[in-house]
Amino acid sequence: MSFLNIGNNISQLRKEKKITQQELAEFAGVTKASVSKWETGSTTPDIQILPILAAFFDVSIDELIGYEAQLSSKQIRYYYHKLAQEFSEKDFDQVMEESKELVKKYYGCYSFLMQIAILWLNHASLAKSDYEKSEVLKETEKICTRIIEGSETGSLCENATAIRCIVWLQQGRGKVIIESMEKEVLDVNRIGDKGIFLPMAYLSLGNFFMAEKSSQIGMYRNLMELMNHSMYLLMSTKGEETYCKEILYRMDKLIEVFQLDFLQTNLVAGYEYQAALKLCELFESKKISCSQEEIEEFENEIYIRIEGYVTMVEKLFKDGIKIHSDPFFYQLENWFEDLDLGSQGVRDGNVIQQDVIASLNHPAFTALHHQERLDRCIRRAKEVIKEKRV
Repeated sequence: MSFLNIGNNISQLRKEKKITQQELAEFAGVTKASVSKWETGSTTPDIQILPILAAFFDVSIDELIGYEAQLSSKQIRYYYHKLAQEFSEKDFDQVMEESKELVKKYYGCYSFLMQIAILWLNHASLAKSDYEKSEVLKETEKICTRIIEGSETGSLCENATAIRCIVWLQQGRGKVIIESMEKEVLDVNRIGDKGIFLPMAYLSLGNFFMAEKSSQIGMYRNLMELMNHSMYLLMSTKGEETYCKEILYRMDKLIEVFQLDFLQTNLVAGYEYQAALKLCELFESKKISCSQEEIEEFENEIYIRIEGYVTMVEKLFKDGIKIHSDPFFYQLENWFEDLDLGSQGVRDGNVIQQDVIASLNHPAFTALHHQERLDRCIRRAKEVIKEKRV
């Protein structure tokens, strides 16, 4: 295993102990030449000698061979963002192999495996073929299952379950998700978010600082979940214009009141895009039953959403692809930094840029009459890319 540093470690430990290669050889019952080959890396000690060497140097076998079973949050963050950048700049297969080697090395570090699952899921679209993409999704599913079956950390298992569900959706296996979650999620007797008990407990102990912090975190998480549910509700509603408009009205108010365009720009960008697609779906029936003036007004609503999407993209690259705190959620800044990936986004900017251009060329937008307005949006998006690269 090429990532081990046993040769260098033996050399360093021997020098720290101030003994010669001959003296170490005599203790281990081997020749001086064997020790020399260990230290140059041309050979490695026999497995039966490792406990003897570890005992002699008063270190564990893991320390002797240079193996780290666990990574710190800082190390996980480094590897994730390094690989994410490489996915946007290097050959896809090459980066996949590099990440797989790291998985082998840190197969017992479940926090790292979790971020690798997120990394692969968010970059599977860069695969060279549909077959390669399906293989990446299979590997991602295996990693998630490994975490669920092996980790004793509840939050990791929950996150791995969520990522695996996304994989199943992309694989067209929605039925599996329904079978595994429907009974629990739709249970009328199910108690709500258990996280609400944490601020209650802090308050009972008079710890107002942590009660406030945990409440802010709970509110933030629920707002993000509410935004996601609103998009799925919007996509689920078929041909009901009044109800769709009500969803958009309420979510627009929520975004405005909580300034979500600043807190979670990427999420609001996705919301504006899904709103545009839903309105395009309704637009087809409008063209048949409405006057020209009504059609123009409805099309203008669609373009406002598309332009809002592009504005969020511009904001993303101006402010940095990251999540933010604000004067209301002022306790979240340190919380974000404690995340395995910090406050940075899960995908490199170059990958997002490619997706933005592709999204604006969605077939649904070809039904719009004033294509020059769409062209301006595409030019704006390309300008963001151009400025980012300069």
